[in-house]
Amino acid sequence: MRLRGTIVQVATAVLIAGFALAFGFAVHELDVVVKDACSSLATIATIGN
Repeated sequence: MRLRGTIVQVATAVLIAGFALAFGFAVHELDVVVKDACSSLATIATIGN
């Protein structure tokens, strides 16, 4: 029965690590999109000047 508990703990750790990586990737992609949008808006704002 000890092995089963260890397997459950390892599986839980792997799931948590996977979610952490996915969340980090999503935050990074959001940062890239926001920076791109701000850059585009800045370009549009300076067209008439």
